[in-house]
Amino acid sequence: MSLKNTKVLILNAGYGQPPQSKGSLNHSLSIEIEKYLKQKGHETKITHMDQGYDVKDEVSKLDWADVIILQTPTWWLGLPGQAKTYIDLVLSEYFRIPNKKEGKKFMVSCTFACNEEALYDPNSAYQGLGPDQVYWTVYQSFFYSGIGKLPIVAFNDASNPNFNFDEAVSKLHSHLDKVFQ
Repeated sequence: MSLKNTKVLILNAGYGQPPQSKGSLNHSLSIEIEKYLKQKGHETKITHMDQGYDVKDEVSKLDWADVIILQTPTWWLGLPGQAKTYIDLVLSEYFRIPNKKEGKKFMVSCTFACNEEALYDPNSAYQGLGPDQVYWTVYQSFFYSGIGKLPIVAFNDASNPNFNFDEAVSKLHSHLDKVFQ
């Protein structure tokens, strides 16, 4: 499947007011994904999970999309609760509908509070897993529903007051250019 001029659903799992940050990074990255992909000729729709959603509407969006991108913070070594709830409610409903899922793709764009070295350190909380394995169960949930995998992109040191958003945007654009070529 060519990923030129595709229909992309962006799922923003960031919280508007999380307890430990301003909550704008994942929101800003999801908006940047939408803006950049539109500039490249893709159609986009976006769901901000913290603003609520209708399960039937989300199932329709999943059916519409060629590509689903989950923009998410990493909390307690995985998904925040609202993202897990979305998957439980929406993906479970979508899975039951007999439709063509062949060719659909899923990608994770995630933020980590830790530095990159901590993700690969066998003595850290992540025990050397790296982002692909941290999000393995999420990818498998979509795979089980018939949706293929696209490469992950991870942003580290997200809670660092010196986090460089411009560098993150550059990394995001580069990743999207590789994925959507």
